[in-house]
Amino acid sequence: MVPVELLAKLSRGVNVSRWFRYPASDSEHHYRGFITDADLDLIVSMGVTSVRLAVDPRYLHLGLLDEAVGRLVGRDLAVVLDYHDESRAIESGPAAVAALERTWAGLAARLAQFPPERLLLEIVNEPVFDRNPAAWFPIRRRVASVIRGAAPLHTIVAGATNWSSLDGLLRSEPLEDDNVLYTFHFYEPFEFTHQGAPWVDGPVGWMRGVRYPETPRAAGHVGARVAAAAEWGARHNVPVWCGEFGAYPPHRAGAPSHRLGRLELRRKPRPGPDRRPRRARQDRPGERRRARLARPGRRRMTAERRGVRVLS
Repeated sequence: MVPVELLAKLSRGVNVSRWFRYPASDSEHHYRGFITDADLDLIVSMGVTSVRLAVDPRYLHLGLLDEAVGRLVGRDLAVVLDYHDESRAIESGPAAVAALERTWAGLAARLAQFPPERLLLEIVNEPVFDRNPAAWFPIRRRVASVIRGAAPLHTIVAGATNWSSLDGLLRSEPLEDDNVLYTFHFYEPFEFTHQGAPWVDGPVGWMRGVRYPETPRAAGHVGARVAAAAEWGARHNVPVWCGEFGAYPPHRAGAPSHRLGRLELRRKPRPGPDRRPRRARQDRPGERRRARLARPGRRRMTAERRGVRVLS
């Protein structure tokens, strides 16, 4: 069973995206300095109890990752190690799946040094498999088995197809492992949460000024959808966790800053040759929203706000 204490830790958290994903530089200086002790003090002071740490396999530097996880766990934060591969390589065939299994065999064995009540292992961020959704679930079962063999006590986090969507979850069946947390990402209504987002094709990418809720009837949409996730978890007797939610902010129509749990704190970058102000890279699918955590006099640190409710 997933420890109750661990589920409680996941009730309030942030996604940290640009530490081991989209790093400003692939350097020891970045990995050791991107998040300072003062940043960690700020995160804890905000009442955050968990961090979902996105790790792009292109920047999987094991020693530096050990240090990062150790610092987070040392602050009594629960850490979801999110294997954040956006290449969709695992859809390409058996060779790519075998490579993922090998990676997780070594990674899980190494991460097993951290206490299972503070570290969770997420198989892969947002599997898609839009052409053949059924193909994902045997792969998920195989990789979960590899992780379980190397880290027998750690909770595994498993998402479904279509970018870990709620509908993907609702069409899925649980693994034969009782220490698994099932995750979904929630960006509904999509016309509101992704209006004007530059990575979105089609009409939604052109939209501006969409409000939510538009009508009293529409106000019940989010509650009904989240209730469906809770019902799926109750039917299968498994915990369900919203690992990401939010809205792309620039084009919303007068939405208050707190809408959909949006958090925005800012600080200015410290001047210097390696602290040049620059436009932040736009978030991509799976990262759609950032919370900026900052203190005066230090450089900007970006993180994502993520879902804060565990359904069990």
